[in-house]
Amino acid sequence: MNRRMWLGLQARGAVAALLNRLLIPTTDAARYPQDNMPDYALVDRLHEMTQNKVFKERLSPHWFAGGDRFWYCNDLSGGRREFIVVDALAGKRLKAFDHSRMAKALTALTGKKTQADRLPIEALEFQDGDTKVLIYNTTQAWEADLRTYTLRPFEGPIPGLGTLSPEARPHRSGRTGPETMVTFLNETDEEALLYWIDTDGNRKAYGVVPPHGRRTQHTFSGHVWLLTDRAGK
Repeated sequence: MNRRMWLGLQARGAVAALLNRLLIPTTDAARYPQDNMPDYALVDRLHEMTQNKVFKERLSPHWFAGGDRFWYCNDLSGGRREFIVVDALAGKRLKAFDHSRMAKALTALTGKKTQADRLPIEALEFQDGDTKVLIYNTTQAWEADLRTYTLRPFEGPIPGLGTLSPEARPHRSGRTGPETMVTFLNETDEEALLYWIDTDGNRKAYGVVPPHGRRTQHTFSGHVWLLTDRAGK
């Protein structure tokens, strides 16, 4: 698995590169007793019951300056997504931009085929009266003119994403902190197998993250997750 795969800790806004082997402990300062370890077998059953059936169940608003509007990202079926802007005062909900035109602009700029419902975007920052928007993911950022859908690389630092560092070797999940969510972003051309490392150090399979797809997983601070390719690397 190469360096183009990234993991985002949605609840904390953090991301980390997945190297040849990746073990990500979700961390928090709070410490909980060992006997409070969750029943992941129950979580497994719930995941099987709701997989590919429940969407748009979470809304994470990102407020504009002034506090009367916000944008958010909808997770749709099949790993698809859409970006929405809500005018809270007017009660209006619109797409943040023309997703098809944005996909064409990104394809032309990067040389990589980009789908309108799988845009490589993790955050937005609207500028100049909403005529321009800064779009960025874990490694790149672009400035988009929404009047013409022309793009140019953004030269400044990528804001607000932070980093997490993978660990060198497996270890068991040793403590349980508060509930959280972790989002895995697979930017490779192959599936990534997802495992939870339990309290005995054993791997528990949690399905796959599809090529160029994403998977949001319920977890707890202090728990360790592993991703490999089909060959186990």
